Amino acid sequence: MLTKLKIDFCNDEICAICESHRKLKEAVFLKDENHQIVTVSKHCYIKYKHKISVANYNAIVPDLTKGKINSSDKSNNNTRENVKSNETENGLYKKNRLIEYLILRQEKLVDFGTAYNKLDNLYENYMKYGFLNNEQYRYLDNLIKYTESNKAEYSHTKLQKLYASSFWLKHAIEKTENLERKSFLSGILRYYQEKGYITIKQNNHVLETFERINLKIKSNKIPTVEFIIK
Repeated sequence: MLTKLKIDFCNDEICAICESHRKLKEAVFLKDENHQIVTVSKHCYIKYKHKISVANYNAIVPDLTKGKINSSDKSNNNTRENVKSNETENGLYKKNRLIEYLILRQEKLVDFGTAYNKLDNLYENYMKYGFLNNEQYRYLDNLIKYTESNKAEYSHTKLQKLYASSFWLKHAIEKTENLERKSFLSGILRYYQEKGYITIKQNNHVLETFERINLKIKSNKIPTVEFIIK
């Protein structure tokens, strides 16, 4: 029996269900009984439902791909048809939004200096048990509200955007075989991690570089991304 964990970006993972062997840009991440991670494309997760046994198939899970430009995906955050009421659904989405924020700050974006010591115990508890208690959820909710009003660089929306753009920037660095491009993009990544933004000029050059890299790679091309710019 599998357990549904999250939706996240991918590097070279392939779908465990279909036979296309196509590398995924994003996937539903599952855990098997041996605690091994299994990746399934969002399309196949729905189409081949009969082929997989997932204990929480219809669960609404953290979605770490919300920072991408085109987020109007019909399969986005996973088959909601069996959610019993709008009240329940809204509550689940709110909790998962809080967990997304926690994972982004304490795991995905630590190189950007987002980790916060008051979130350490919450993150450890979530990783151990897969959920938080009501008091911990309230604390995260209040923290997000505070950042939206007082520290916009730590808002949920900004963190999702920062993660999406930095993920594909790292992917581009890994995929390009051109040493000049690799050096340029590595410098941009360091600047991005230090400042939390890049300039308009840097952004234009990065996007042009992405286009050139995409001409050279056959699969898992870099999608259109939007950087935080100043």
